[in-house]
Amino acid sequence: MSEQLDQIQRMMEQLIQMTANTNAPLNKAKQWQFITSNPCDYVEPPKAVRKKKQVPDISETTNFFATARK
Repeated sequence: MSEQLDQIQRMMEQLIQMTANTNAPLNKAKQWQFITSNPCDYVEPPKAVRKKKQVPDISETTNFFATARK
């Protein structure tokens, strides 16, 4: 399941990057009046999927500091 979520996350990041890479040249074309409107203005980019943060519990934290002191 985690592997599938990682794959979805990578796909979403690629899609967001593709949207950004497409939007800039189309904005420039609009500015130069080659096109009347930027089609990217009508598209809502996907929201990034956020991973749940893994926070160590008290025993893991204690073990970490005990090991670090050695």
